[in-house]
Amino acid sequence: MRTIPLLIFTLFISLDVSSQCNPDLNSCIDMIIPYTDGSEVKVKYCGELNDRGERNGCGILYYLGNSDIYTESGLWKNNKLSGYAEKKYNDGSVFKGTFEKDILKSGSYLFEKDGITTKYNGGFNGIYFQGKGYLTIQGKDQIITRDGKFIRDQFVDGVEEIKYKSNGIIQRSDYADGIAKIIFRNDRNQQNEDDIEGDVEFTEVNLIQRGDIYDARIAFDIKLEISGVEGEFLLDTGAMSFTIGRLMYNRLKKEGIKYYDLNKIVQSFGIGGDSYSKLVILDEVKIGDYTVKNVVASVSLDNDYSLVGTGFFLKFGDVIWKMNEKKLILYK
Repeated sequence: MRTIPLLIFTLFISLDVSSQCNPDLNSCIDMIIPYTDGSEVKVKYCGELNDRGERNGCGILYYLGNSDIYTESGLWKNNKLSGYAEKKYNDGSVFKGTFEKDILKSGSYLFEKDGITTKYNGGFNGIYFQGKGYLTIQGKDQIITRDGKFIRDQFVDGVEEIKYKSNGIIQRSDYADGIAKIIFRNDRNQQNEDDIEGDVEFTEVNLIQRGDIYDARIAFDIKLEISGVEGEFLLDTGAMSFTIGRLMYNRLKKEGIKYYDLNKIVQSFGIGGDSYSKLVILDEVKIGDYTVKNVVASVSLDNDYSLVGTGFFLKFGDVIWKMNEKKLILYK
C-alpha cells in the first residue's frame, strides 16, 4: 500500500457494497493468484463464478498470504472488479466506489491512524486521487480540507482551508498549478465589503489633534465605538496593529463589548522594546458612518497604549489622510 504525502483523507457515498450484493459465504473455493513479477498469493473466494471458473458477479475475495490487501468485495467480471465494490487493506484503509477492470474510477477513501482521520470523496485512478475531489484531514490540532482538482494524490487546483482547533484561526489558500497563495486569514484584517455596513460611498472622520508643531509633540487621535462603547485611539501610521491598551480593554469588558478570543499571543518589536498582546476579533467597530464587522485587534498585555495602525485600515478599499484638515476619508 503506497504512502500518500502529507496525511490522508476520507469520503462517504450513499451506497454500500452490501446493498449491491450479498456473497454466498457457504460457497467458497481456495485459489492462487499469480503476479506479473512471478510471485503469487493464496486467496479464498466466496461468490459467483462464470463457466470458465473466473470471479464473475457478486463475490468477496480474502487474501491469505503476503499481500497489502485484506479483502476485495463487490461486483466482478472475468476476475476483475467491475461495478460497485470495496477494497480493504491490512493497514485499515478502505476504498469504495465504481471500478472498471480492477481500477477504481470514482468513490471514497477512508484511513484512520494515530488520531488522524483522512477522508476523500471524488475521482480516482486506481489508488490515487485523480480529478475533481474533496479531501478532509482531521487531527488533534487542526482540520485541513481541500476542494478541487487532484493529480496522482497531489492537490493542484482549488481551495485549501486549515482550521486550528485550539484558537479557531482559519487560513484559506488558492491553489493554481500546484502553487498555493494565501487568500484569507481570520486573524488578519483585510478588505471585505460584506464586513462594512453603511449606505455611503465614503465617510469622513474628524481627527483629534494633540500637541502642536511648537512643542514637537503633535499627534492625532481617532474616536471609535466598539460594540457601542466609545474610546479614543492614537492614529499611528508607523504601526501595523490595531491595539487596545490594558486600561481601555478592562473598561470595554465591563461595558459588555462583544468579541472572540483567538487564544493567540503575538510579540511586537519597537524602539521602546518588545511587547506582547493577545489577538481578539471584535464583533463590530463604528467609525464615522460605517460599522465594521469582524475586526482583528491586539489586546496589550504589558502597556496601556491604545492605537490604530495601518492593519485596521486594510478593511477598507482606500483611505486618505488630510492632515491639515485633520480628517480621514474612508472608502468601502
